Amino acid sequence: MPNLDLIYGPGPPERETRSFVGGQPLGAQIDVVVAELQGIGALVALPGAQLLLFRKRNSSYEPLRRDQSPAELGLRNGEELYLADELAPWMCQPASTVAPSSSPAGGPSCRITIAEGCVVAVTDPLVSLGRAWLLQHLRAAGRDDRDHRLRFVSRACHCELLRHGVGWAVRPEKDTLLEGELLTTAVLVPLPVGRTRLVLGEHGWPLTLVTQV
Repeated sequence: MPNLDLIYGPGPPERETRSFVGGQPLGAQIDVVVAELQGIGALVALPGAQLLLFRKRNSSYEPLRRDQSPAELGLRNGEELYLADELAPWMCQPASTVAPSSSPAGGPSCRITIAEGCVVAVTDPLVSLGRAWLLQHLRAAGRDDRDHRLRFVSRACHCELLRHGVGWAVRPEKDTLLEGELLTTAVLVPLPVGRTRLVLGEHGWPLTLVTQV
């Protein structure tokens, strides 16, 4: 029965030491821990999120299968594991390194339609558009978060939306289409005022942006 250190976010990382039964599937045991942490307000997860344990391997994170036991996975006493959303693990969301353009209060506005009836008003000067961001807003709106198009969207930052001068611009990190045109990655592209269609990944997730100055 290993005692495992669970690290969870997405705020400042917290740590819980929990005992797991070595021969029982991990999934049911995780669900019990999650319910207990949520019951005392120590853990907040988006509605519909599937939480998994991840093991750090060099610079990446390996998800652990729910149908395998700690013994089958070779988990050791005192091992550090990360508790996170299966599709958008918090520890895989790097901080953006792009500095946004300054904009005075009451500057340009932008509204993004993610799905029918799901519209996000952008209030920050820079937003990393990616699978984690999409899932956050889809789940908050009670929308389908298992759409196959999500797999074409980068888990972290797929494309950055940022204030630029008196308007807005995008800086794609992965394949992004603007009105059907494939953008060059890492190049800042100013957006026209009005309605613009952006697709994250070829055959990926479509967004409708409405910008005003």
